Amino acid sequence: MSDLNGNFKIAVYYPTDTLEIRLLGYKPLKQLISYPQDTQKTFFLIPEPLTLQTVVITPSLSPIVRLIKRIQTEGKQHSIAALKQYQFTTYNQVWVTFADTSEIRDSAAKAFLQKSYLFFWESVTRSTFFRGEYKEEVIASKASGIPKALPFSPTALQSISPYKNQFQILDQFWINPVSEKGLQHYRYYFTDTLYLSSKDTLYTLFFEPKRPDPKRLQGSFTVHCPPCAIKSLSAETRYKDPESGIQSIEILQLHEKQEGYWFPMQWRMRLHYKSEESDFPALAFEIESHVREVHTEGIAPPKQIATIEILPQATEKDSTFWNQLRPTPLDEKAQNTYVALDTLLKKSKFFQFWLNQSAHLKYGFLRAGIFYIDLLSLYRYNLVEGHRVGIGLWTNEQLTPYASLGASVAYGFSDQRMKYQGSLFIHPFRDRRWQLQGIYRYELIESGALSTIVRNQMLLHWSLRRPVFNVRDFFLRQMDYLTQWEVAFFAPLFKAQLQGYYQQNWVEPADSYRFQQRHQYQQTWVGARLRWTPKEVLLQEGWQLYSYGSAFPTLLWHGFVDPTDYKRWGTTLQWRWQYKTPFSWWQLFIVGGILSETLPYTWLHVFPANGPPNWFTALFAFETMPWNQYVANRFVRFHLRWEWLNGKFPSIRYAPNLVFYSNIAWGTLEQTQLHENRSTRSLEQGYVEIGIGITDLFPPEIKRRLSSLASLEVNAFIALDTKAPYYRLPILVKVNF
Repeated sequence: MSDLNGNFKIAVYYPTDTLEIRLLGYKPLKQLISYPQDTQKTFFLIPEPLTLQTVVITPSLSPIVRLIKRIQTEGKQHSIAALKQYQFTTYNQVWVTFADTSEIRDSAAKAFLQKSYLFFWESVTRSTFFRGEYKEEVIASKASGIPKALPFSPTALQSISPYKNQFQILDQFWINPVSEKGLQHYRYYFTDTLYLSSKDTLYTLFFEPKRPDPKRLQGSFTVHCPPCAIKSLSAETRYKDPESGIQSIEILQLHEKQEGYWFPMQWRMRLHYKSEESDFPALAFEIESHVREVHTEGIAPPKQIATIEILPQATEKDSTFWNQLRPTPLDEKAQNTYVALDTLLKKSKFFQFWLNQSAHLKYGFLRAGIFYIDLLSLYRYNLVEGHRVGIGLWTNEQLTPYASLGASVAYGFSDQRMKYQGSLFIHPFRDRRWQLQGIYRYELIESGALSTIVRNQMLLHWSLRRPVFNVRDFFLRQMDYLTQWEVAFFAPLFKAQLQGYYQQNWVEPADSYRFQQRHQYQQTWVGARLRWTPKEVLLQEGWQLYSYGSAFPTLLWHGFVDPTDYKRWGTTLQWRWQYKTPFSWWQLFIVGGILSETLPYTWLHVFPANGPPNWFTALFAFETMPWNQYVANRFVRFHLRWEWLNGKFPSIRYAPNLVFYSNIAWGTLEQTQLHENRSTRSLEQGYVEIGIGITDLFPPEIKRRLSSLASLEVNAFIALDTKAPYYRLPILVKVNF
């Protein structure tokens, strides 16, 4: 068997002999070789189209059915699928270039692409699996033009165990042809049988979908018997994903026996990418991995700080290290790519700035020496403060990785009040999930908003990333001034993240609201949050810990008590789940909560709403509900969003998306008469809205200029407030930022 590039070695026993080479899709070749003259030789095979004879096979009698059943039983028992622990080291290469250089008009660009790739990257990773725990360590990384180490997980690109009903390629799942479920969706043909000995046999099978379906694979696989296990697998799909821009994918895997088990020793992926908003030709990506140093025994459990960890000095490996790990020397184009892009980096100050700041800018911070500058605090606008200017500074790990000091100050021109905050964050360990924090602040917050603050440390987001600007501020009138002392801690707890806090809060509504004849309220909160996200992908890079999210549901519990004054307690539980299929995207959000007895408005649950028909939208909010009018101390909310992805409107050349909404709420508010000078409404009989929308309505020429900054959508809803009761049929036109 050859490797991914067609290279192979074979032992000879006579000075002259005849070598026969066979490859599926090519004519067999017989070549006379002489030893020692022909120690290295290149063979060229002539393509030959496959001529498959039509055969009607009854599944119950088919030898293919029996073979696949044997693969599922014997292959699983003699492959990594049967192992409880294993570890291997992988050398990886990534190439990026244009798929068709003939579309490039610039002569200088054409000349460059003839000698170099657009991008070339090498890495060495160590993968450890131990009783359900999995970890990837980046030992070395070398990327053209980029001095930083890049996170890479070769096992995340495609399934390395081809025995499950679904085969993963990137973030998509495909029906596996080497499975019993695949028998329902694929046709199979025996194309070759090779008897290696009296006991060992290689069977080669070609497979294709029974019906045209972009979510089915086409290709071939080779089975080694006995025991019957996958020896090689190649597959391709021409499925075009309009959202990601992927136009085609090809994969290839070669398996070998290591320590008694069949193990994937080489795999490759080729894909073509073309953005609908870009005039550039399609890009071709090629990722190739070679496995070495396989171990199946004596493996220590991984220290599970993060799923992916970039080890120190990953970018400082010398040429001797790389030459020992490369299966073949680098070709001339790869060497030229390193020289050209590294030279360009040294000359481009802007590119260096972007590389250093990109990881921080997406969270709204600019790194300046030992400080982070909070860009989102520079300017804001709301109806209470009007125009607001300020500045926020935080120290980073360059000063000390064990602690961070922060301070911010802001001034509102309408209310003419100064807001300020000081904080201290302590990280006692390299695991950034452990954190102690102390905060004092005087700030303006939305009425009913969560009054605890957690600085985004780029880890385990308790909330979503902060928006560039909060559209709700343009419409909210019901806000409170908060003076707060807080002490909190964060700690990992099994598969969850635990936060405990103690607060002293003084709340003053910004309007004339009164509760029990009082205008200011003191709160003492002792509370905890527990965030559970199984199989969350975390990246450890130095002293930074990043969260890549999880395909599994997220569960968040929050509870608190007030031992003084009101002597109340409260708890909420929320469950968030999202799932993406080739043609749709499901998002489900359920949250419920209870607060004991009667409380001031500033403590109550406020139902998030997008307000009257406007131009903006928010995630998990009611589209037709007025702003901050519905409150409750016992409630439950249900949000379901189903987005039918591009390609379902073939008559419209820019292919918008179709979205279905279903939002339901129910809640009660006790003793509404105690809330003075504020309109409050509860949902004792429920609130229901069902809608349909069309998104991505910008024509291509406008969408290309806006990139991902904005999108246009039109929504139509049927809303029912069962307490009023009345129906509404609003039509919303929105520009989403």
